[in-house]
Amino acid sequence: AGNFTSVVGGHASEALGHFTHVAGGSDNTGAGDFAAVGGGSANFVGSGTTFGTIAGGHMNLANGTGSFVGGGGADAATGLGGNDATGSYSAVVGGSDNTASAEYSLIGGGSGNKANTSHATVVGGLDNFAMGPYSTVAGGHTNSAVGYGAYVGGGGGMGSWPLIVMGPNVARSD
Repeated sequence: AGNFTSVVGGHASEALGHFTHVAGGSDNTGAGDFAAVGGGSANFVGSGTTFGTIAGGHMNLANGTGSFVGGGGADAATGLGGNDATGSYSAVVGGSDNTASAEYSLIGGGSGNKANTSHATVVGGLDNFAMGPYSTVAGGHTNSAVGYGAYVGGGGGMGSWPLIVMGPNVARSD
């Protein structure tokens, strides 16, 4: 255990980093310094992470400096995985099987969404990708914002074509 740590309740949880706190739940680990896990189960704040936070949920990962996972996570009934915030100052607010892997990337919720470049955002939906710097997908299904500053408002999948936006004013439908 690190210095100035606490595990307040729950079962089989650990606070390994310095100034790290686990408030409850089961099988949660706060391995980074100045980390916090609020509850839930099988959540993990990585050992090289400082200021990582997981508020709750199941099988979530915060493994970037200042990364945050609000909740949600794995669901055994559907086979969906937990949420991962692995970029510095990245965040996944909720949902399941979402990944914010670049610095300042954000996933609001939904399932299977990915924000993998700097300042990329997916607000929600299913299987959407924000792959360009400063790109945004507001929602929908299987949409991609690929270029710098690209924006997709929604739609796609489920009876209509997914939309791939290459840049601020260039769109193509596949």
